[in-house]
Amino acid sequence: IYFQHFFDSTNKQILTVNIDYNQFYQENKYDGQFVKTGPQNISEEIARYKNDLPQKFFNLSKRIDYSIQANSKSKINVGAQYSNTAVSSDLRYYNWNYNDKIFLADQNLTNNYKYHESYLSGYLSYTKHFTNKINGIFGLRAEQINYTSESQQEAFKADTNYISLFPTVSLSYNINQKNSISLAFSKKIRRPNI
Repeated sequence: IYFQHFFDSTNKQILTVNIDYNQFYQENKYDGQFVKTGPQNISEEIARYKNDLPQKFFNLSKRIDYSIQANSKSKINVGAQYSNTAVSSDLRYYNWNYNDKIFLADQNLTNNYKYHESYLSGYLSYTKHFTNKINGIFGLRAEQINYTSESQQEAFKADTNYISLFPTVSLSYNINQKNSISLAFSKKIRRPNI
C-alpha cells in the first residue's frame, strides 16, 4: 500500500505512507545419486541422497515520511519505519541405506535455522544544493533492533537488542552534463552472519 499526500500545489510539503507485506514458502526437494564409471564404461551407483530444504519467509514493513522544501536549494526529510521479519529453514538431508532399503537422516547436515527481527527507526535528513554543480545530503538515523537467531544443530541461540545512531553523508559534483562524481558514507544495522 502506497499513499502520498501533497499539502500544496507547489509540492513543497509531501507526506508519504508505505506498507509492505511479503510472505512466501518455498519447498525445495532434491533427489540424486552419485555414480562412478568403471571398466568398459559401466556405470555403478555408489550413493543416493534426498534433500528437503523448505524456507518460510515473512516480512511486514511500515514507513511514514514527511518532506518539506525549506527553500529552492534545500529540503528536509523526517520519518519513521517499523519492520517485523521471520525466516525459518528446516533443512533435512537423507542418505540411502542399501542394506535396509530406506533413507536415513544425515545428522551432520540436518538443521533447523530460525531468525526473527523487530526493527524500529526514526530518521532526519537535510539535502542542500550548494551550487549548480555541488549537492549534499546529511542525515542521522536512530534504530532500535531486536533479533533472535537460532541453529538447532549447533545448539546455538543469540538474542541481540540495541539502540544505535547511524550517520549518512553524501556529496556529489556534476562535472558536466554527461559526467558526475560522488562520495557517500553510511552505516547499516548489524545483522548476524547466521
